[in-house]
Amino acid sequence: DGWPAIWKGYEQANLPARVEAMPAVFSRERLDIGTRELLPLVKPAVKALNSEARVLDLACGNGVLGLTALACRDDIALTFSDVSSQAIASVQHNLEHCGYMERAQLHHSDGVPKESGQYQLILLNPPFHEGGVVGDHIALRLFKEAAEHLAADGRVLMVGNRHLGYHRTLKRYFRSVQQRVASPRFVVFETSL
Repeated sequence: DGWPAIWKGYEQANLPARVEAMPAVFSRERLDIGTRELLPLVKPAVKALNSEARVLDLACGNGVLGLTALACRDDIALTFSDVSSQAIASVQHNLEHCGYMERAQLHHSDGVPKESGQYQLILLNPPFHEGGVVGDHIALRLFKEAAEHLAADGRVLMVGNRHLGYHRTLKRYFRSVQQRVASPRFVVFETSL
């Protein structure tokens, strides 16, 4: 507290406050390109949910995906989960500034929070590197956990770098894998059981 450079962020359309983050949180100062590809699909997916639906922003970073979902409807339950304590502190900061704190749960967790039940919608922009190692090992674990916690009528919206070939690995865990958006660098998928 009091360190002037602790919070950096950006304005995001349809949110009542800036999206800000602490140091070492992914996409701290600007919306990343992959999330930009995924965001237009969040609103229609949230609008299609039943009242009281449960939504998970998995590996949430600064929480921009979940915050966008909360901005769409006030009758959904949203859970944010991330392994980074700075990310969870950033989401809490953003929830408070947007006025959404009472509609969300925060979990400092490496993956889907244990015993969290089923979700009707899971939003995911998985990390593809850990330290200096680039690969899909984290994403594969998150895909497996998402499938285990997805409601029978639920779906996952996720974005990934095209070169990682997630269309193949997602088929290990989900019956339906549909490409929704593609750009030269990123692909957005919608999956279901």
